[in-house]
Amino acid sequence: MLPPAFAGTLVADLGPTVFWLLINNKVIGLVSGALACVLIWKTDGRFQGQRALAAGAALYLVVRAIVFLWNYECWDFEVYHQTGSAVVRGTDPYASKLSQYLINALPLFALFALFPFRASAPLWYALNLIFLFLVVRLCQLIVKQSKAGGSGVPWYGDAHVTLAVLLAGATTWGLDAGQLVIWTTLWIYAAIYALASKREVTAGITLAAASLKITTSFPFLLLLLGRRHWKAWIAFAAVLSLLCLCLYPPGRLAGLVAGQFENVRQARQVGEINDYSFSGPYHDDMLGLEHWLYCLGLRNNDAISLLQLGILFVIGLGLLREFLVRVRPIDELRLAVLLCLFSCVFLYHRSYDSVILALPLFYCVDMARDQSHRSAIMYKAVATGLVLVLNFPRGGVLIRLSNWSQGSGLAGRLVQVLVLPYCTWILLTSMFLLWYLGHEPRGIEFSDEPS
Repeated sequence: MLPPAFAGTLVADLGPTVFWLLINNKVIGLVSGALACVLIWKTDGRFQGQRALAAGAALYLVVRAIVFLWNYECWDFEVYHQTGSAVVRGTDPYASKLSQYLINALPLFALFALFPFRASAPLWYALNLIFLFLVVRLCQLIVKQSKAGGSGVPWYGDAHVTLAVLLAGATTWGLDAGQLVIWTTLWIYAAIYALASKREVTAGITLAAASLKITTSFPFLLLLLGRRHWKAWIAFAAVLSLLCLCLYPPGRLAGLVAGQFENVRQARQVGEINDYSFSGPYHDDMLGLEHWLYCLGLRNNDAISLLQLGILFVIGLGLLREFLVRVRPIDELRLAVLLCLFSCVFLYHRSYDSVILALPLFYCVDMARDQSHRSAIMYKAVATGLVLVLNFPRGGVLIRLSNWSQGSGLAGRLVQVLVLPYCTWILLTSMFLLWYLGHEPRGIEFSDEPS
């Protein structure tokens, strides 16, 4: 039996320890990601305890949400609520330089402001949890949809991937901030599923809903190229026009767009919130080519911007070619997966935007089951890399590492080139590997049709 004093100390320390384990999303992501990676390499995705693992991850997330909302506030959502309040009051929604979303997002922000912040924030968090579970389910359905025949996919299928997505640092960070990343991911995946089901109007509407976070959703417009998607384009344009015009007359739009652009420009200045250089206060959790090029040694902002656009253009042309040569449902899915990776390096992003990698993760684990040993290893390697991106260790460690690297000679330069932008390296390498795997010789395919 424990001495009373020791037992009292243990009980007193237990509460803070449990609280820390629930809230610290880096630890949650590290543990869940490590477990997921072990299961990716040791199993084919089917193992005992799948139901318990998937249900346990969901339950953990719900309990964590309650604890978080009891003690903290969603900081990015607060900006959305303030912007929406300005819309409701009739004042300038871009008066604060923190307000940087395009005008098509203002109706949603105004909806947030119809309720007090302390009621609206928990409601948005709860909705995001539901959206997140729907994201996982859509991933399972989209991957299954690309294959002919077979039975339905259970909700606990690939439970280790579900675990990796639900408890990833990117996921919980986006939830806690009250970000739009899960909203955007849900509607993009809904559009992919609708296109595969030949529901053009639904695809257009859902892509318009995803356009609130334009830097993530814009690359997916590639999926609508082609005359057969004209209904989707009409639906997309109609919903987007409604979002832009439902609050303000056309004459106000130019001024609002100018205000939004100015806020974006100011936020990118040296030392400001979106500064990707080592002078930026939050450069540690940035994804994308600008931060990558800066870490490679470029220091001229104009040169970095031009080179970024050039690289994006070349990758975009490659994806366009993939779009033009696709012939099978699995090719459609592979293009969507490549677009998910591309969207993470398309212009400006932070670590929580990597939630869009949920579909590529499910895809890679599923493909590894049906491939040769060599290809399966490559798919599993990509999946492991995506788990590392989803658990990007932003914050103290990377800030201290970047500060150390600036005065540490060759070792510091190697850290800047290889370590600090490791997420972008993984994303670019994963895009290449998935493109390569999609172009491997498929051997002789036999047709069931009589000759």
